[in-house]
Amino acid sequence: KIIDKMNLLTNRKLDKVIKAFNKAKKPLLLVGNGVNLSPGAPASLLKLVNTLNLMATNTLHAKGVLDETHTNSLKMLG
Repeated sequence: KIIDKMNLLTNRKLDKVIKAFNKAKKPLLLVGNGVNLSPGAPASLLKLVNTLNLMATNTLHAKGVLDETHTNSLKMLG
């Protein structure tokens, strides 16, 4: 039951994030090294970018997490 409650909480937060991105005039993801450190996160990032058609940039430590030739990549920040 605890897992179900955690999933429900996560889904509610995710819904809020998606709504915020959909309302934004120029949504942008700033991707940091946490994506490298979390198993499965790079694939989830790509799915999020593709599904919501989000532009994304990354820090030095997240370089390569999103292919810089991807249409929505703004390459590394800085």
